[in-house]
Amino acid sequence: MYIKMVDGVKIFVDIDGASLRANGPSLDSFPTMILIHGGPGVNDHSGYKSTHDVLKNIAQLLYVDLRGNGRSDSGESSSWNLEQWAEDIHDICQQLGIEKPILLGSSFGGFVAMKFAIMYPDNLSGLVLSSTSAKKDFERQYKVFERLGGAKAVEAARGCFENPSPATFERYGEVCGPLLKKEQPDPDIASRTIRRMEVARHFVSGEMENLDFLAEVSRIKCPTLVLGGEDDASTPIEDQEDIVNALGAQVVVFKRYSNCGHVPQNDVARKEAFSDIQAFVSEHCCVGA
Repeated sequence: MYIKMVDGVKIFVDIDGASLRANGPSLDSFPTMILIHGGPGVNDHSGYKSTHDVLKNIAQLLYVDLRGNGRSDSGESSSWNLEQWAEDIHDICQQLGIEKPILLGSSFGGFVAMKFAIMYPDNLSGLVLSSTSAKKDFERQYKVFERLGGAKAVEAARGCFENPSPATFERYGEVCGPLLKKEQPDPDIASRTIRRMEVARHFVSGEMENLDFLAEVSRIKCPTLVLGGEDDASTPIEDQEDIVNALGAQVVVFKRYSNCGHVPQNDVARKEAFSDIQAFVSEHCCVGA
């Protein structure tokens, strides 16, 4: 389905699972978990469909393609920024009557999830941040790339981040892409993903260059789960450590997985990661209340 934003941009969303579920003579209430994809431009919600649907036993799942991504309208390129993407999530919640959802953001999706939690600290019941950063430190990334792939990987990563272009993005995908995970993803996920590379280049050459809202993370109030792989070259584990140390939430759970790459629930630690997410939501986010 499509939801129209205040500026006329149509955002694609899909829903899996009920928020009220029959339990004998009563109806049990389940929270809504909004899944925010990585990227931008290189991913959309479809990657979650075959992996994260296991979470519908603890929550109603709402998939979204952020503006400029996947099946959503592009809008103006000036609106491809974290504040607008977070505002769109808020608008979706307002229009659908979703009160205090759980946000799950992976990689770039974690940027958006944190931005929402900073802008609307009272509007969430929980936050799950997987392999993400509140401050980009490219030198950290280059060190992990060097450890995993040598000078060739560092050269490809530098080229992509310092001179984003179709050629350097392609080179990054060829050389660095296989280093991001210990277990390569299902190729069908890439086949069904709608790529919008102009959005990726816009973000990498713009807002991501000086990304730093670490000081604002202390405004986050809701229970927060942070996940990270210790062999992640895209968002090194130190980035998650920084977030954990900066969080203002009273409940902060940090899970780190050895011998694991980018986004643990999509890599070799998926079983443990999904178990940790389910346990966190069950304990801290009012399931079945």
